[in-house]
Amino acid sequence: MGPTQQRVVRGGRLVKTARGVVNLAAVVGFGMAGGAAAQGLDCISPPVGGPADSEICDLGTLAGGTNSIAWGVSADGSVVVGVRYSSAGDRAFRWVAGAGMENLSTLTGGGHSYADGVNADGSVVVGQSSSSAGNRAFRWVAGAGMENLGTLTGGSRSFARGVNADGSVVVGQSGSSAGNRAFRWVAGAGMESLGTLTGGSSSWAHRVNADGSVVVGWSGSSAGDRAFRWVAGAGMEDLGTLTGGNWSEAHGVNADGSVVVGRSGSSAGNRAFRWVAGAGMESLGTLTGGSYSRAHGVNADGSVVVGRSGSSAGDRAFRWVAGAGMESLGTLTGGSSSWAWGVNADGSVVVGTSGSSAGDRAFIWRATDSGGEMEDHENLITSFPVLGNDSAVMQAEQQFALGALMRPGALAQAGGWSVSAQLGAQSTGRNPTTVGARTTSLAALSFGRGITDSFTLGATISAQGSSLQNNAFSMDTGFAGAIWGTYSAGGADQTGLQASGSLGYARNSGDISRGRLLTDVVLATGQSAVETRAVQASLGYGMMQGDWLVTPSLGVAHYDTTRAAYTETGAAFNASYDAMTTSRTVATLGVAGDMKLGEQGRLSLGAGVEHDLSVTAPRLTGTSDIPGLATFDIGSTFQTNKTRGFLTAGYTHDFGNGQSLSGTVRVGQAVYGSTPSVGVGLNYGMRF
Repeated sequence: MGPTQQRVVRGGRLVKTARGVVNLAAVVGFGMAGGAAAQGLDCISPPVGGPADSEICDLGTLAGGTNSIAWGVSADGSVVVGVRYSSAGDRAFRWVAGAGMENLSTLTGGGHSYADGVNADGSVVVGQSSSSAGNRAFRWVAGAGMENLGTLTGGSRSFARGVNADGSVVVGQSGSSAGNRAFRWVAGAGMESLGTLTGGSSSWAHRVNADGSVVVGWSGSSAGDRAFRWVAGAGMEDLGTLTGGNWSEAHGVNADGSVVVGRSGSSAGNRAFRWVAGAGMESLGTLTGGSYSRAHGVNADGSVVVGRSGSSAGDRAFRWVAGAGMESLGTLTGGSSSWAWGVNADGSVVVGTSGSSAGDRAFIWRATDSGGEMEDHENLITSFPVLGNDSAVMQAEQQFALGALMRPGALAQAGGWSVSAQLGAQSTGRNPTTVGARTTSLAALSFGRGITDSFTLGATISAQGSSLQNNAFSMDTGFAGAIWGTYSAGGADQTGLQASGSLGYARNSGDISRGRLLTDVVLATGQSAVETRAVQASLGYGMMQGDWLVTPSLGVAHYDTTRAAYTETGAAFNASYDAMTTSRTVATLGVAGDMKLGEQGRLSLGAGVEHDLSVTAPRLTGTSDIPGLATFDIGSTFQTNKTRGFLTAGYTHDFGNGQSLSGTVRVGQAVYGSTPSVGVGLNYGMRF
């Protein structure tokens, strides 16, 4: 029973897989839209039908409906290879973390290509391409391009399936004058036929060990199709079958070539096997209630095997550990089946495909002290730009709250005091597709000392905080403070030149959780603080126009905001983040009008526009233990509203004894999103 090459697109969705990559430090499989950088994952814990102390994550599908499948991954998980389907023809791709997807093109005269394997450092890719001479095995080298490996003598086609750690040895199948044969190609020496087992008419090489000296696959023989192990200098060895079986196939080999895994017929049915040099072939059995199993990958020392098994719950990805046996890795949410294709060097990370409520998805699973963690890989990667966007919203909210706090208090008479207590809140509804709802509140106490009748110096202190729905930040109520000065040429009448300036500081601390609202992504949480420092200045001119005091003004404010560095805990895949710093310089042009209403009332109306003169957008940088995302540098994808209009209305009641009570309403555009922000404030003031 010969192997068939697996390239599957089901229901228009990418089935993203990482296949039997052996001797590599980390194994992942995922698809990206052409040229896109890594996105992020969705996890559930535990997996449906999986161990109670484990987790499964959905690796997602390609954006924009472009179908592609990943077949191989480099040792550290930073380079992925496979095929991308397009109207221009199927193309082998090489995806590099932080750089995106690269089209490897075709051999001369070719119309399609497929990449099946990649070496340890990701610099060498192997596969097959059409060419003017027919389908040919290729070897692509970074900086040199694609090389035709030719065929065995008399052959019309060839296919490459595996490559060793340094990229110098390639294995696969080629036609020849003697029939289809497994081949081994060595840089500088060319392609050699590995022959067949006795009586066989064809053979196929699937994988090669780290130094290229051991090749495994299947061959026909006088006894039927058999798994083989070919050793340089010794030739091809029949690995036999399990008891009662009449066929077998080898699909993986460990680093030193001493352990081979695959599938075999047996008296009990088709079974995954593990063959060990000097000990022979053993059945790995099935999951409870299963009727079959098959192995596809093995770790570096041969102690961990992964594949697929039937079970009473359906087909499931499995991980078998020497001395412990086989366990189901479960499925993603809504899935009915799963399949493991590859495992990393130490056996702790497994990748494959799982059904889910969103269709077939690539998954990544990691063993932990308490069991294992399976997550949706695409959603896991997506969690990072989502966190970057959440960071941008949090920082903008803190900047707004500090800006409101820095507005100067009331003028006091020379040698006198002005004191006010303030309550305020701004609420912004959820943007339909992007920015979540948020509310920022503050309670403040302000003191001012009259230096002259026209000039007052003061300070404001407050407790303030933001409630961010569907956002990574859950911050405690924080402290903010400002010192300010205000000048009015007309004193309490507020006519003539008006000027003010202030310095402010705000700080909030709390939990930051990555992975919120992403299916099949386990929350990773850390603690950090967000701080903003700001300076603000304004000039205006007050003049009477009938019953109205009209004051046009121009102000400029600058904000520097920093989220401190922190490290996550609590998930199978965690990250450490560098400090994130952003800045914003804003100009505000406005006009305000005040009119007396009777002896004690005063109506205030205002309108204006804010414009960002300069913005340093936040960038999420740091390191993680996620295969393929060892380091990251991700900018926010949210677009700022650089120019924002606003309207204000207020009423002040003067009690006639130096005390007053005022209320204000502000409606305006938010920095992020299309939903308007509505703010309300209440101020009780005294002068004495």
